[in-house]
Amino acid sequence: MNATTGEAPGAVIRPDRTLTLALPKTGLARVPGDLYLADIGIPPEVYVQLGIALAPFFGRAYWVRLGCQAGAGV
Repeated sequence: MNATTGEAPGAVIRPDRTLTLALPKTGLARVPGDLYLADIGIPPEVYVQLGIALAPFFGRAYWVRLGCQAGAGV
């Protein structure tokens, strides 16, 4: 599955949980089940250089739960 577009070239599994790294991906918004975001240690300065403005959201955690979509376990 393309994490940016959400398009799949063929059959895909329906996960109970999905982990994405560094930043949320738009194509994962409709994936069923819990969606988690993991910190992989990218310094905030890198995001600034890329023109990405975001407030720190991990705090002391290494991962955060972004949400849950209906259809988990279908």
